[in-house]
Amino acid sequence: AARAKWEVAEPSGSFHQARDMKVALVSEESVEVKGLETAEYDFLGVYAKLGLVSSRPFFLQRPKPRKTGGDEAAAEPNQGQHEDEADYEIEFLAPESQYVLWFSDELEQWVITEDFRFLSGIAVDARSQDTAWFPYEVTGGWFVSDGESGFVQDVNLTVEIFDPSTSLEFLGESSEELAREQQ
Repeated sequence: AARAKWEVAEPSGSFHQARDMKVALVSEESVEVKGLETAEYDFLGVYAKLGLVSSRPFFLQRPKPRKTGGDEAAAEPNQGQHEDEADYEIEFLAPESQYVLWFSDELEQWVITEDFRFLSGIAVDARSQDTAWFPYEVTGGWFVSDGESGFVQDVNLTVEIFDPSTSLEFLGESSEELAREQQ
C-alpha cells in the first residue's frame, strides 16, 4: 500500500517532507447517552467504540448492570441489612436488542438505531442533525422518534464521554470497597 507523504510548512513559506509523520483519528472509547432520570428510552446507556464508518467512530450499546439475587423480584437489600451486605449480585444482562450510535452519510446526521438496523437510516430511534465529528461534540440537540412518523426534540438528551472510573454502579463495586482497595 502506498504511504502518504506529509509536508510541513517552514516559516519562509516553503515545505519540507516529514518522513515519519503519521495522522490517526483519536476518539474516546466509550460514550454515554443520557436523559432525564425519568426517561425510559431503551437506547439510554453506555456505548463502546467498535470501529469507523465513513471515517467516524460508531458505538455499540453495552449491556446494563442489573442487581439480581436469589429472588428475581428482590432487587433491594433485605430489611435491616446495609446495601453492601445484601444477598444480591451485579450481573450484566444482555438486552433484548442493543443500539448503535453512528453517523449516517446518507442522512448527514448522527443517529441511534437498533443494532439490526445499523447502516440503514429507514427506522431511526434518535437523531441529531448536527454534523459534529464526534457525537459527544453535538451542540444542535437530539430528537427522538415520536413512534409515528416524526421526531420531537428532547432537550435533556445528551451524548457524553464516559469515564468508567467515575461510575461505581457500572463497575459493580461499592464506593466502600474501592476506598478499602486504595488504602
